[in-house]
Amino acid sequence: MWEFIKDNHGAISAVTAVLTMMIWVLYFQLLLNSYRHRIRPKININRGGGRSSNSRCVITNMSAEAVYVDAVILTFKGGEKQRICSLSDLDVSPSADKDLRQQLLQGPLASGEFIDIGSFDELIEHAGEGDTIASDTKSIEVMVVGTYTADDGLIAAERRYELSRRDGQRLLQPVAFSTRQVRSRWERRKIEQLMLEWYGNEASAHFPLPQRKQI
Repeated sequence: MWEFIKDNHGAISAVTAVLTMMIWVLYFQLLLNSYRHRIRPKININRGGGRSSNSRCVITNMSAEAVYVDAVILTFKGGEKQRICSLSDLDVSPSADKDLRQQLLQGPLASGEFIDIGSFDELIEHAGEGDTIASDTKSIEVMVVGTYTADDGLIAAERRYELSRRDGQRLLQPVAFSTRQVRSRWERRKIEQLMLEWYGNEASAHFPLPQRKQI
């Protein structure tokens, strides 16, 4: 045995070095994945309390750190038509006995915290789509735009629901099992530009906002 080691110590040293490097690479990969998981934001948008449009829209922060919700945006689609509304831009008369975040649709969410922002019917009504959604709208998309501690730019997540009617009820069917996290820089820049246009009152020609209402 010792003779074998003595005669092949060069090859053994090389194999040992390769194995050591592989272990360090694996360890580094585990550390990198853990770091990415910690800094990567994740927002969940869900339908709770039923399958109809009277069910609740729940937003949950699944990130490792707090997320500040800047806006909740609804997109109504029917055929080639598309209508967009930022619910967080609507005028409100806050009530002291309710969570301001639920009324303003803005504010911080701690890690693991969730808020109920109202039923889908209420969100549709606030967006000014109550009278038209039954006739031509095929789907509704809920997007949450926010700010994350570990990210320099905005973050966003979206979930789309198809609309149908059964027994006089408006039903919501999620298109995907989970919420889609907006990761690409191009999409995030596009959302940021839209937000800037809204804040600058330059979007009325392309994305008209409804008359402001009390929530």
